[in-house]
Amino acid sequence: MVKIEIAETTTELEELLRLTEFIEVRERIQVIYWIKSDRVKTVAAISLLLGKHRTTIFRWLNIYRSQGLKALLTKEKSSGRNKKITPFIEQSLKKKLQDSEQFHSYKEAHLWVKKEHGIEISYTAVYQLIRYRLKENLNISVTVPQINTQRINKI
Repeated sequence: MVKIEIAETTTELEELLRLTEFIEVRERIQVIYWIKSDRVKTVAAISLLLGKHRTTIFRWLNIYRSQGLKALLTKEKSSGRNKKITPFIEQSLKKKLQDSEQFHSYKEAHLWVKKEHGIEISYTAVYQLIRYRLKENLNISVTVPQINTQRINKI
């Protein structure tokens, strides 16, 4: 038996369920609604119905106890992984691309970023940055040129 005091009425919770767009938030409200309306008696039953682990349900209930319904309604956003290409690196590459005839290929740009900024980054990441984010198109000839190491060292 779940022992928690629910402040909201069942009609308020039904209205919230109807208006909520995000599935993650709707599931949390559903748990509170089931407990308030006595449809489900145990956390184990709730976890089976929702397909969530019981510790997740307990975490939601603890959030409700300590912070209220408003805390359950917020959708948490993951910060994700930090980008290897910082805004500073992006700006320096953009400036270098604006100088005429700096890079003859994406490979040269890739090697320049690795050498100049000392980061280990893939060719694809540099290509996508230049092509799609900076909206630049390096004119690459049909034949694949040999990379001139002296020219790269000069850059």
